Amino acid sequence: MNNPVFAPALPPEGGVYVLVLRLPESACVTVGRLGACALPAGWLLYVGSAMNGLAGRIGRHARANKRLHWHIDHVLQVAPLQEVWCHVGLERLECDWARLLAAQPGLALYPRPLGASDCACFTHLLCSPETVAVKEAFQMLQQRWPCQRHVLWTDTAGLD
Repeated sequence: MNNPVFAPALPPEGGVYVLVLRLPESACVTVGRLGACALPAGWLLYVGSAMNGLAGRIGRHARANKRLHWHIDHVLQVAPLQEVWCHVGLERLECDWARLLAAQPGLALYPRPLGASDCACFTHLLCSPETVAVKEAFQMLQQRWPCQRHVLWTDTAGLD
């Protein structure tokens, strides 16, 4: 897999983000104490926060060579990052975004507690087989918060 390059540059300020991953076929990945996790083919949306800086956190997620620390690090080993949606701000919106995305038609909560070990949410990973559901999810977030959409420059295309 190529190392992705973001364009334009990601904001250095803190905020909330969604990693948009594309998994061409179902896969199984071992995720820390959760053990084996079966991932469905299609789109995976991971909601996270980076209050100390979006550029640093997302840049780390995008790197191929890193110590596997967070749940999403394991998922990124098999599901390539396509794009990132982010909102700069001091308000902690990670759980709000995960709940709003879960209510969107065409998106489903991942059935394991992935990425939400530090909050009361069940999971911060959502799945969809349909590109249109992912596009509509971004538009819904964009209506409530000013979101930046960063598409990766790689050999794979984002949502468009």
